[in-house]
Formats: sequence, structure tokens, C-alpha cells
Amino acid sequence: MRDTAHDPASAAGRGSPPGDPYPWAREHEAIEALTDFDLGRCREALEHLASEIRLSDRSRPGSIALLLADLLEAIRSSLQPGEPTSRAGNPDASSQDGRAERWRRAEALGTAETMGTLRKRFRQEIELLFAPLISGATVSPTVLRARSYLDHHFTRRVTLGELAQAIHLSPNYLSSIFRREMGVTVTHYLRRRRMRLAEQLLMEGKHTISEVAYRVGYQNYRDFHRNFVREGKRSPRAFQRLCRSNRQRLRRGGPRSAPQPIL
Repeated sequence: MRDTAHDPASAAGRGSPPGDPYPWAREHEAIEALTDFDLGRCREALEHLASEIRLSDRSRPGSIALLLADLLEAIRSSLQPGEPTSRAGNPDASSQDGRAERWRRAEALGTAETMGTLRKRFRQEIELLFAPLISGATVSPTVLRARSYLDHHFTRRVTLGELAQAIHLSPNYLSSIFRREMGVTVTHYLRRRRMRLAEQLLMEGKHTISEVAYRVGYQNYRDFHRNFVREGKRSPRAFQRLCRSNRQRLRRGGPRSAPQPIL
């Protein structure tokens, strides 16, 4: 029998006003499924949650986004409990990377101006979190080592041969097992990793586009531009203008547009 003393579903039913826009019971169901290592039931509960969130007279997409961001971080912590301090034995680098990822996720959800956009982005974030666990299979130590190496070195040129040598595998075998377990190729993973950091740097507004390209591992602007458009469906300059416009609107206290996050 469940202990309802700290049950969000029971609490929502007892203490929340009628018409609560956030389905607490679905959140509790998802977390409970994770505790039981039932990833299928967890994803099903999250899909129901995404469908059932709505606005009320008291709420805005931004307030719902805060709850969803907290839920995603709780799920990430359960799925990847060792990652925040495991990368190359460097807690500072891992902590900084973790903060960058949480910021990216918060921006992706927090800039949604409609419930439809918020639901879409929440589902995209769920897919990202569960991608390493496709078909319910856990990620092998081999792929975890490969992913850790890429996460630590993605801001410079990394070849498949170098990666394979670093973890003592043949390039062909590594390429095959990485794609099977991660759902993407090594090249795609590396490109997506770079584009997430590029998006974050452009949002901060402290660097030129050329500086951002160099910081995320590109030696020429043409390659950076092509890959940014491929992943984000808009040019770096257009994304930068939108971010700058958002900052100006925020200073004036007005609404901001929602840049489509690179996923």
C-alpha cells in the first residue's frame, strides 16, 4: 500500500484548489515507476502528464514550465545518478556542464509562450533523457566511456579513430554499438553536443558568432553555420537577433519571443 502522507496525488486532491492546472498524480506515478525501474510505465505517465497540463486563470506557461523543469531534473538524476561528478575525474568541469544543461533545459521550457509549444518541448526533453535507454536497454560501460570522452573533448576536433583508440575498440565496432545504444551516430552526437553549447553562448550574448564557433570546436564559420542550421532550423545570426530582442524586451518588461531550442 502506498503511503499517502507524502503522495502528491493525494495532496493535490485534498489541498489544491479545484481545477489545478498541473496533474500532480501523473508526476507521482512517473517518479514511482522510476523507483520500480519500470521505464515504460514512467514514459507513459509522462505522456499523460504532457497531455493533461493546461492553463487556468491563475497560471501561465512559465509557471508550469518551472514545475516541468524540476521534474525533468529529478528524472535525469534517477536515470544518470553518477554523471554529475564522473567526467574525467573533474568535478568542476562536470558541475559546470551540468549547470549549462539545466540552463538550456530551463530556457527551452521557459520561453514557450503557448501550452502547445510547452508540451512539444517537454516531450522533446523526455526523448533526450530516455535516448540512452532505447528499448529499455541500459547503456553499456563501453558506450558510457565513449560518451564521457566526447563530452570532455567536444570543443576540439575528435575523430572516430581517436575515440576508438581512447577506449581500446575498433572504429567499426564502436560506431555500430554507439549508434545502437544511443540512437544517433558518433558524428551526430558530437554535432548536437556542440550546438547545445553554441545555443547557450548565443543566449548569453557575450560573444560574437565567430567566437562562439571557435569555442565549440569549429575552425571556420561556414561549417559552423551549416551545422547550426541543420540542428536548429535557423541561422546563428537569426538566433542571435532573436535572443538580443528578448533581452531588450525583458529590460522593458514586455513579452519575449521563443527561440526554438537546439535538441
